[in-house]
Amino acid sequence: MKCHSPSTRVTNSRPHKKRSSVWRRRQCTACGSTFTTTETVSVNDTLSVVDPHGDVLPFSAARLLISIAPLLSARTSAPEDAYWLAISTYEKALMQYEGSIGISDLSSLAFSSLERFDSAAALKYALDHGLTRMPSSRAKRPKF
Repeated sequence: MKCHSPSTRVTNSRPHKKRSSVWRRRQCTACGSTFTTTETVSVNDTLSVVDPHGDVLPFSAARLLISIAPLLSARTSAPEDAYWLAISTYEKALMQYEGSIGISDLSSLAFSSLERFDSAAALKYALDHGLTRMPSSRAKRPKF
């Protein structure tokens, strides 16, 4: 948007096939320039995280992102991959838990998302977060 006018109209809109977001093509009513937006549900106030001491904290996608991003640093697409893994974990938490989730359950959900994406990163995450579950049986094990 070139003129920064707050007045726009939607010219095209499509839901994302795999994520809870909507892609929209907008046009400024003042200058006619077009631009694209992606709309997602705000994570504020929709999910709470209960820590081991019983304290209830608002869910923070940023904290989850910070715990995942360093594990993917060898990838050229690490920032985007970490973002979508955090969002995927958040969406799973919303579907499985109503209102609040324990920190250990949230860590387990993040681990399962990572495990499907990058097994080495998942193992590092499990070690960092004290998870005892080992990677899935998809890993090839030698037969004796």
